[in-house]
Amino acid sequence: MGNFRELEVWQVAKRLSVSIYRISRCLPYSERATLGDQMRRASVSVASNIAEGSGRWTDKQCVHYLRIARGSLQELQTQLEIAEELSMLQSSEVAELAKMADQTSRLLAGLIRYRSNPRRPKS
Repeated sequence: MGNFRELEVWQVAKRLSVSIYRISRCLPYSERATLGDQMRRASVSVASNIAEGSGRWTDKQCVHYLRIARGSLQELQTQLEIAEELSMLQSSEVAELAKMADQTSRLLAGLIRYRSNPRRPKS
């Protein structure tokens, strides 16, 4: 798949992870090591699994890691909703993060479809 850094989905996922790290500092002190840690781990997992998948030799292996990334992204989206519902984060902050997560989700779905297509031209 080439250099993972060139993938738009990886770039957006990495930006999301950096944003999660920054926003998790705003969580109540008691939640930084619990919900904050879970959010950071999930966000890093998204970008990391995209990168790992891009380094795999076969489409099947690549798609496996992209699906793991998608699962981690859904985990993060759930955690953001919980943080918002418990008023740990402001709605405007969550909305911006949710927008990045949605963009990542769409890009991931497209890449999974592309790499899963047995008729696509192989490079």
